[in-house]
Parts: sequence; C-alpha cells; structure tokens
Amino acid sequence: MIEVLKSKEQIREARAELKEAGVDSSTKFARRVYQALYWLRFRKPAEQVAVNKSWDVLTILKTIQKMKPDKNTAIYDMGSYNCEIPLALWWSGYRNIMAADFNPIGRAINWYGNKIQFRQENFYKSTVASQSLDVITALSVIEHGFEQVNFFKVCHGLLKPDGLVLITTDFHAEKIKIDPNFKIFNLSYMIFSNEEILKLVEEAKSNGFELISSELKNGWTNSEYPIDFLGHQMSFVFLGFKKK
Repeated sequence: MIEVLKSKEQIREARAELKEAGVDSSTKFARRVYQALYWLRFRKPAEQVAVNKSWDVLTILKTIQKMKPDKNTAIYDMGSYNCEIPLALWWSGYRNIMAADFNPIGRAINWYGNKIQFRQENFYKSTVASQSLDVITALSVIEHGFEQVNFFKVCHGLLKPDGLVLITTDFHAEKIKIDPNFKIFNLSYMIFSNEEILKLVEEAKSNGFELISSELKNGWTNSEYPIDFLGHQMSFVFLGFKKK
C-alpha cells in the first residue's frame, strides 16, 4: 500500500480522530505528567508533540489494528524518540511494544505510565531475536541516514512470516535536493521523490517483501504539499509492506 498525505485538512481530521479514540498524546493528562517529570529531570521544556504528523500516526495505527488485531502482537518502533506510535498502540490495548532509539532520553516514554520496553540501540544492529517481531514501524525515520539495502535485510531477519513494515517519510513527487552537508540528529537528510519511492519498493521486493496492497490510493501528484520544512513545501508518504 502506498498513500500520500494530500492536505492540512487531513492532518486536522486525523488529530480529531486520535482524540476521539483516546490516543492523542498532545492533550491527555499523561502528557502533562510527562512534561512535569521532563522539566524536573532536565530543567528544560519537553519537545512539542509533532501534530503535523497526525495523519502518519493514524494511518499506521489503523493499519496495525486492521491487519494485526491480536493485542499480543510484537511491535518494534524504530526511531521512537518523541514518537506517538508506541503510545497510541499502548492506549489502544497493545502490550508487546518495543520503542528503540539512539537517544537515551527515549526511555522517558515510560513517564506516560506504561510498560513499553525501551531499547537504546542501533536498529541496523538490533539485539532483538531473529524472526520474533510481527510489526516494525518507522515514522519519519528513514529520511535520516537511510541505509536502503540494509534496512530491508534487517527487517526481513527480525520479522516473522507475514510480518509488516510500516513506514512514513518525507515526500515530494519531483526531487528536492538538500545540501549534503545539512544534518539532523547528526545524520544526513533527504526528501524522497516519486522515483526514489519506486526504487525503495523494488528494493523491498528484492528482499522478500511485497506491498500490502498494490493500490495507490490518491495518486502521487495531487498533494497540496501541506508541510513546510527548510523552506520547502512537501508531504508525507505511507508505505506498507508484508514479509512473504
């Protein structure tokens, strides 16, 4: 499955749906507890919830709920620091959730009052047992220091048969070139183009994955590009893969 965020209205609608479902990290009482504990520990405000990624969070959450409804589903969130996916899953009843990030502060996810397992590790050298996961999620992660060949090889090794890889990433149909010296989290950064997304899909297929659905829900080029970043207008793209 490939789907592209089209408009700001979709972002607003997704946030409203997250609130209605009781999984909105930006407004729950648990968020105020987290902010207070963060201030006490680090003497600075916690980072804001990235509400511009509401559509990404909702799309990944609903895909897991539809395709992996078992609440014991083993889920690994890659690049989990300040990510809503593990929290939304926990509040939706899932209990076998791993959140992994380079940043040791990521363990503060437990300040929301949960038993999400935090792992400070490099995904490409994960300590997770082989073929032990049902789902790997990566929300706005692969655009940072992406290792396209290694990514799908690692995913294939960690996932059970029929396991899912659910990704969102920065997107613009035509290529937007980023200064190669520009870094985020001390990693390179890119905005995926139409051509690069198609190459990513082929790389996934060569490593034993197939798209959950061949349907392209809303086309590549009809997005309003509602995200403004680094002076560029862009969007987000969702890709869902299944291990054969």
